[in-house]
Amino acid sequence: MRVYRFLDAQFGLKSLYERRLKISRIEDLNDPFEFLPFDLTHDIMRNHIESVKANAHSSQGLLCFSSSWSNPLIWAHYSDRHKGLCLGFEIPYGDSVIYKAKPIQMALDDSIEETRRLIKDYKNTKYSGWCYEDEVRVWKKLEDQESLCFADFGDELRLSEVIAGMACPITEAELVRAIADPSVKIVKARRAFDEFKIVEDENGFAKAAMYP
Repeated sequence: MRVYRFLDAQFGLKSLYERRLKISRIEDLNDPFEFLPFDLTHDIMRNHIESVKANAHSSQGLLCFSSSWSNPLIWAHYSDRHKGLCLGFEIPYGDSVIYKAKPIQMALDDSIEETRRLIKDYKNTKYSGWCYEDEVRVWKKLEDQESLCFADFGDELRLSEVIAGMACPITEAELVRAIADPSVKIVKARRAFDEFKIVEDENGFAKAAMYP
């Protein structure tokens, strides 16, 4: 499965040199409704779910990807307004996020055990406003509850291509040095001419100076 991770220029290069990605924790994600795609009107259910979420934050992390790199909104929001990088990986598995327009209803008499099961079933569910991300997730068990955790490049996270944003200041030579692997494809991005998409620049890095 090919997936894409968007980063700013600094952390994109850092990830390439160190050959690893930072694993995110649930409470550090930018969606305040992570793990909470439910109707939480009733305080008993709300307390159940908040408890399960807090426990998951200390034991589970995740790598967040997109299934495509063509959406200009993702570049704007996660790659420093097209100044950063997008790293393309081959992964053996991943959970596609399901997008819902309204919170999911739950039975008021659900036990905390049933609540845990429901959260597990819906932990990859988000509000439909995020659908432009076309997100794919890889969940990771956290080995250290206090420190930063990382996933190393390898068989389960194989770097296949690197796309430089249309306004990215990093040169092709810098990327070659950071990647140090001739099998990894290097692409320069540009605006599409006939639709609202980001596409490969056939001229490579030759016209990079055109973009401020």
